[in-house]
Amino acid sequence: MKKHTILALVCTLTLAGAAYADADHPDARYINVSGTAVTKVVPDRIVWRLTVVDENPELLVAKQSNDAKMARVLEAIDSLDVEPADVQSSELSFERVYERDRYNHRGNFKHYRVTRVITVRQRDLDRFDEFLKELVAKVELEASYRFESSKMEDVRWETRLTALKIAKKKAGDMAGVLDAKVGPVMRIEEPHDNWRVTTNNFVNRSAGAGAADSITGTFAPGTIDVRVSVNVRFALD
Repeated sequence: MKKHTILALVCTLTLAGAAYADADHPDARYINVSGTAVTKVVPDRIVWRLTVVDENPELLVAKQSNDAKMARVLEAIDSLDVEPADVQSSELSFERVYERDRYNHRGNFKHYRVTRVITVRQRDLDRFDEFLKELVAKVELEASYRFESSKMEDVRWETRLTALKIAKKKAGDMAGVLDAKVGPVMRIEEPHDNWRVTTNNFVNRSAGAGAADSITGTFAPGTIDVRVSVNVRFALD
């Protein structure tokens, strides 16, 4: 039995008959279908984003403070036995910060801002509180996290194929109502960067895409929604 449940839904559907013509096939009748599928996946990893920021009128003072904080962060990560491949740090970022008036006009120089970001992949979700304590509570920094699945690429592939099946079925159902039959595929498109990942949990919730016509299955808190859409044009016989 699969560990994830595929939820199918169909979004906007447009029927084009004899009144419309394809530029490549001027005499053809066709139907355009947009199919969207959603797969719910149980996450098995957490990715922490830790941002260390220091501000001071003296650039070297800000950098030294930032270096000291980063050293404590790395010590905390080391105490958690995180694999080196699961830790990635950015280069130092330096920014001059100025005073701003009510119209956002730049005024006098205030200080330098030194920033460094480090990401940590946590592979055991049961250790969330331990990571939270070590990574966040012991060092002054900004922290956020997101869930992910190690099966994301496979899930996206399955979701795409499900979206195509939805489009094919919907096209057949609509054509049948009009006493027409679905013919060969004329065009298949997957909108660029159309797929979305939404995390469903009690802390970190992001907005999903538009409302579905129908959804099957049961909502399970702590899942990731992988949503993929495809556009398909079928000829009508």
